[in-house]
Amino acid sequence: MQVRTVNELGATIRRERKQRGWTQDALAVRAGISRRTLVALEGGNPRGEIGIVVRVIAALDRELVVTERSGGGGDDLLGHVYRADE
Repeated sequence: MQVRTVNELGATIRRERKQRGWTQDALAVRAGISRRTLVALEGGNPRGEIGIVVRVIAALDRELVVTERSGGGGDDLLGHVYRADE
């Protein structure tokens, strides 16, 4: 799965959390962050720290992979591509 915007990243994190049957509180505890921070991240808040994003992704047993973008250009908020293991 590729993610190119913070909104897509938030939606992906929310979907991964729900697939596991976890509450926001449960994921926040696993990631060592506050529920409020997770709510902001799932909501696509572009001001989140990359360290927090990486911790949440790791808590979901996923990884962040940076690759060359296909199609080039664009004004996406994220130049990084998140790929969930398939």
